Amino acid sequence: MVIDFHSHVFPEAIAEKALSHIEETDECHRVTNGTMKDFQENIQNSGVNLSILLPVATSPKQFETINKVALGYNEKYDNVLSFGGAHPLSNHWKEELKEIKSMGFKGIKMHPDCQDTPLDSEESIRFIDYAAQLGLVNVIHTGFDPNYHGSTNCDPRAIRNLLDALGEDIPNLVLAHLGGLDFHPEDIDLICDSKVYFDIACYNFIPIKDDLIQKIVKRHGADKIVFGSDCPWSDPKSDIERILTYDLSDEEKDKIFYKNALKLLKMKEEDIKVKSYAF
Repeated sequence: MVIDFHSHVFPEAIAEKALSHIEETDECHRVTNGTMKDFQENIQNSGVNLSILLPVATSPKQFETINKVALGYNEKYDNVLSFGGAHPLSNHWKEELKEIKSMGFKGIKMHPDCQDTPLDSEESIRFIDYAAQLGLVNVIHTGFDPNYHGSTNCDPRAIRNLLDALGEDIPNLVLAHLGGLDFHPEDIDLICDSKVYFDIACYNFIPIKDDLIQKIVKRHGADKIVFGSDCPWSDPKSDIERILTYDLSDEEKDKIFYKNALKLLKMKEEDIKVKSYAF
């Protein structure tokens, strides 16, 4: 079984424009056209049983629209589970997090660069803390983003400041991209060994070398790593095949591929409706 904890789709009306802009800016290449239709074709040949969709509210004004679309995906598809979206600078951030919880969403996605809110700012810290109190899983983009050259909104030092402010045992927190795209080996001491989760979506914009990935997994612990592809920017099937080659035990791989995700989502294997995909 595989649960992809980091994937994206876009409404058909904006998918081409959004992805083309990112490709031109970042010199990266998509593996789908960004729409749900193309995503479905990809996932059904990938070995993924369930994909977590991570919409990002880049403006407080997007709250209603983003969550309406996300709810529609959850009602229509058995092989996707979309998180909700809220913005930490919204005047109604607390009420909106409560509403996301009441709508049945399992979690949210934050992107400190897209949301122009440093990870260690007062606004982010209170937002993250309250989401955790509500029991929401919170996946946070960390590290370099090719669209925001020079930003330190979510670099390893900002992560360290966040963990120092809230405590390393803050529940349900997932740092995307193994704690940071463009990861430098000297940063490992800043964020590894904490109790937060990392996702392993790190094969796209600035690929991290396999030996460093395995070093981080061993150092941080396979029981705190979840699989993620960042589709449409990386192909889940090829990422799965790559991880299968790593010097990890079968149990460690199972934890990364699905067991840790089930724990975060408070789900059981029998709750995953799509059973036929296999790798």
